[in-house]
Amino acid sequence: MGRLLTILLLHISGGMAIFHRWYIPQKNTLSLEKPEDRLFFWRNFPTYEKRGGVTADKGKLLNDCITVSHGEEQTFTYTYNPEHRGVCGLYLIGRPDENVVVTLEEIDLSGNCESDMLVLVDGWELNGNILPSMDDHELPLKDRLYEACREENEGLTMQSSQNAAMLQFKIEGPGGRFKIRVKYTKNPEPCNVLMSEMTGIFKITNNGEERNCSVTTLLFPAKISLLEVKVGSRDQSLHKKKRGLQGILPEECGVRDFLELGGSADLNASDMETKSTVCGHNPEPAQKDLTILCESSTLRLVSSGKFRNSVTALVQEATENDLDFNENIVMKCQRM
Repeated sequence: MGRLLTILLLHISGGMAIFHRWYIPQKNTLSLEKPEDRLFFWRNFPTYEKRGGVTADKGKLLNDCITVSHGEEQTFTYTYNPEHRGVCGLYLIGRPDENVVVTLEEIDLSGNCESDMLVLVDGWELNGNILPSMDDHELPLKDRLYEACREENEGLTMQSSQNAAMLQFKIEGPGGRFKIRVKYTKNPEPCNVLMSEMTGIFKITNNGEERNCSVTTLLFPAKISLLEVKVGSRDQSLHKKKRGLQGILPEECGVRDFLELGGSADLNASDMETKSTVCGHNPEPAQKDLTILCESSTLRLVSSGKFRNSVTALVQEATENDLDFNENIVMKCQRM
């Protein structure tokens, strides 16, 4: 996980935006100015290890402005730090088939909601992008944000819709503090997944509903192997077999039933910089794999509800061996 941690550090250092009632994506971005604000650690999954002398019973002190927690069920406490200027964040991620439950147990702030505020976010925000995107989440953005700045907000609880959630906070008043508790619950029907491991086999389906589902890598280039595809009408299978991954156009797949495979420079699954579109039915593995040389790669299933769509795929970190154009279809983002 060390190299993955380094990649994530570089992206988070570019800035976070605080979510509040006036938040507009891509704007009002606040930078993390100091190098020490960018330091955070990633715990090995799924075991819990003691770090820094803090035990699971006593919870963890958030000493850094940015922290990533991987599957830890415990309390997190933060106290005002004059070196942390701007927006800080606690990124939470669980297994693909889990939801994150965050409860605000204690809050002691100045009461000035402009300078001291916590926001529980159903999803992740990174460099102005929110994942899952507004196009792919079942809830509007305003219903995915839970604000807290006063004592009466104690007991506030949020359950995420996927395996990723976060807490953003900005505390400028001396003495300000809070404590939250994090738990993970089983999600029987995961739809949007943020990968925390470098490899995995995933099956995503719309279950016959009008919804979009996705699997997104956590900021690493990926190789995607399609094992089974059932998207849209069976008649579209001929297009897929005849023309290959890069030949299918959205118009041929239908406006609202297709599979997108591509990547972007950030966690931006619904507006990918480079992508291919697939549809039809193929119960056998694809003849060629897709290598996506982008900082984040996504498999995104778009569904109208007229069909029971499903996709099974092996997603893993791309290596040098995956750059053979005879064996794989290779796509590349500009920044790679």
